[in-house]
Amino acid sequence: SGKIDRWLFLLNNKLTAIGAKSQLALSFKSYSIPGNSKLQIHPPLLRTDISNYKPTNNGYILVYLLNKGYSEELMEWHKHNQEVRVHCFWDNREVNEVFNPHPNLTFHLLNDDKFLEYMSGCTGYVSTAGFESICEAMYLDKPIMVVPVDGHYEQSCNAIDALRAGAGISSKTFDLTKFVDYLEDLETNHGQFRRWVANADYQFLNTLEVVSDQVRLRTDTLPDQPRLILPQHAR
Repeated sequence: SGKIDRWLFLLNNKLTAIGAKSQLALSFKSYSIPGNSKLQIHPPLLRTDISNYKPTNNGYILVYLLNKGYSEELMEWHKHNQEVRVHCFWDNREVNEVFNPHPNLTFHLLNDDKFLEYMSGCTGYVSTAGFESICEAMYLDKPIMVVPVDGHYEQSCNAIDALRAGAGISSKTFDLTKFVDYLEDLETNHGQFRRWVANADYQFLNTLEVVSDQVRLRTDTLPDQPRLILPQHAR
């Protein structure tokens, strides 16, 4: 159930953070966390070559499928909407690198460079709620529809966070009608998000310096410890 998934998710975070001097949370936007000095909100870390791509609008929707099982749902929808151009990336080695089940619907095998190229040219982006690709779409000023994977609590959290940041809309299925309607006369401007991303290096370095100073101060205040000198043959 959702309550159990949430409890396990929070428990995992607490267990993995035991002993941590600082906790960094990556987010689509900045939040203030009152009363929790350890937790800090940081911008996402995107691959540097994304800045080489300039966003254009070439009139197609880009889709990423985490599970190839979703393809049946997408193909069924497109069968009745073949006027909509859709390019989809998936990990299905059972078909050719480029697969066209019918006109205006093209499946591509996963390829990082090719994916970013199609991302930069799409009208909008549809995906399961993975954090990194949503960030890349926002960086390239693309409206988004997220479809969180059932049973993945972290994806539900990503979807909520993305909507709060103004990334786009959410859906429970890969029926794209809702998204096509949403895209009509829509203009996006994620300039604030790009400025947030541009600040990532500075924020991370600043956090590391603060934590390093805290550890150094704590170490300097410890009493001298006896040193164990090993015989040469034991080194």
